[in-house]
Amino acid sequence: MEEKNEYKPESQNDNNSLVAQADKMSETVTNTLVKGILRKHGVTKEKLNPLDEEQKEELRKMVRDLQKQVEELRNPKVITEDTPKKSEKTVNTRGRRKGLL
Repeated sequence: MEEKNEYKPESQNDNNSLVAQADKMSETVTNTLVKGILRKHGVTKEKLNPLDEEQKEELRKMVRDLQKQVEELRNPKVITEDTPKKSEKTVNTRGRRKGLL
């Protein structure tokens, strides 16, 4: 009798741990790259000008948009059979019927 290798999904806790590790690694890489670029161009805290309210609001909006995109990636919507796929074309049968009559 053959043994079947069944897929055993990881527990939710293990999955959350992996996501947390990936987030931490991503944050570390991003910080390292940004610090290197700023250092390369001679940017220091002393040389920075304070942001005006308009710039602050633009940054807040950008962060909210990014957070929304991350949430959508983490929690993809379930596609049902009734939902048309992007690759599917809808056929206009009325136009063809008119020609046949």
